[in-house]
Amino acid sequence: MWTAVHAPGGDIYNAVTGGAVSRRPEDVGERQYAPGDALVETNGEWVAVGNLTDTDAPVIATALLACRRR
Repeated sequence: MWTAVHAPGGDIYNAVTGGAVSRRPEDVGERQYAPGDALVETNGEWVAVGNLTDTDAPVIATALLACRRR
């Protein structure tokens, strides 16, 4: 299962806690992350993140988004 290709509105820091997670930045090769690895989705970067295996691949994600004042 994969996310749609997206560009986050802020940096998203992901810690892989099980399984294997893959990251596909636009026009760049795919990279796989194992438990204990961390990956970052950078603000404005077009990327898809997914799981190529049949097992669960949980992550802990923290998003740092800009605060907009009215």
